[in-house]
Amino acid sequence: RWHACDRKMWFQFRHVKSPVFKQETLRTFRIGHALEDLLCEWLGHPVHMREAKFLNRWGGTLGLIDGMFKDGEEFFLLENKTANDKRWKEMAKKGIDQGYLAQVQLYMHASDQLSSHGNRLNKCLFVVFNKNTSEIFTEVVAYDPVYAQAQYDRVHDVMSSESVPYANNDVHCNWCDYKDFCSGDGEIPL
Repeated sequence: RWHACDRKMWFQFRHVKSPVFKQETLRTFRIGHALEDLLCEWLGHPVHMREAKFLNRWGGTLGLIDGMFKDGEEFFLLENKTANDKRWKEMAKKGIDQGYLAQVQLYMHASDQLSSHGNRLNKCLFVVFNKNTSEIFTEVVAYDPVYAQAQYDRVHDVMSSESVPYANNDVHCNWCDYKDFCSGDGEIPL
């Protein structure tokens, strides 16, 4: 799974630590999945290949898509998200963030895996549901082959690295599952 921090991706790929979620968080995840189903229903087009899996070079999961749909003669990747009011307003104002942009670019880049003819999706409909107000923000993201290839290569370079990459050391570290390893408070189980 893509992340801005190479070290976090490296740890995730090696299953260094299994995340532990509170019951409240697990309920939030389930609500998000239920809302994804509703968003697919509200789209007005049949959604195919729900939860289809993309594979990385080693046969592991690169990601799961929310689905694909056809509008006229065009096929779209569909990516649904839910957000609280603050995060939703930020995305509605500035567009999708770097992490989501990389995610949909990687999915479009790997979408030829889902086609018997090797066709690649060139557009993504990115949908964000505001959990506070029920407003919906959408953005069409065009496939950027240069950016997507760079991110794909980066993910695979991190995965194949034998050494622990440098950490980003930014504000996101406060919420990272691996912060103890980076701060030296935990031993990396290799």
